[in-house]
Amino acid sequence: MTGKRFPFEASFPEVADRIDYYVEQVFEALTRDPLTSFLVLPRGPGYVTYQAFVRGYDALAEATVRFERLDEDEVLRAVIREPMALIVLRAILGLSPPEWASVTTTRTGERIDQGFARSLERSIRMDPAKTVGHTPTQATRIRALVSVACEMLREGALRAGETEVHRLDKVDTARGHESLKQVAS
Repeated sequence: MTGKRFPFEASFPEVADRIDYYVEQVFEALTRDPLTSFLVLPRGPGYVTYQAFVRGYDALAEATVRFERLDEDEVLRAVIREPMALIVLRAILGLSPPEWASVTTTRTGERIDQGFARSLERSIRMDPAKTVGHTPTQATRIRALVSVACEMLREGALRAGETEVHRLDKVDTARGHESLKQVAS
C-alpha cells in the first residue's frame, strides 16, 4: 500500500503497477462523496455559464464566417458587441489573461499589464452584458489583444525544441488558421 489515494498523487510506475486500485479509488470518491470530490469545483459569481460562453463563441463565429476569415476589425466589432467573445478568443489561444497581456505587450509595444488583463476578464465574467472598450485606453488595449490573437491564430504553433511543446500545438491551433477552420467546421 502506497498511502496515495488518487492517481495524480502517485508516479506513473506506481499507477501502472496498481491500476485497479487507483481506478477503484476514483470511482469510490465519485460515488461516496461527489460534492467534495476533486472533480467538483466551486461555482462563484464569476463562473461563466455554458450559455454565456456560447453567445461569445457564436459572436466570434459569425464575425469570422465560422472562422473562415480572421479579419481583426470584424473580430473587434464582435468583442465590442458581445464581450464574452474576448474570453472565447483567449480560450482558443489557450493562454491565461496575464500571458495574453504579456505576449501582446511584447508583440505590439502597447503596455498591457496583468492587472488590466485580469480585471477586464473579471469584469466580463461578472457581467457578460457589460460593454467594453468605452475608454480610449481600454479600446486601444483591446484592439491590441485582438490583433495579436488573430496574428497568433494565423501563424499557429511555432517550432519548439525536442523537449518542449508550443502552447498553440493543439488540435484547433497547431497549423494556424487552417486548424481553426477545420475544427470549427
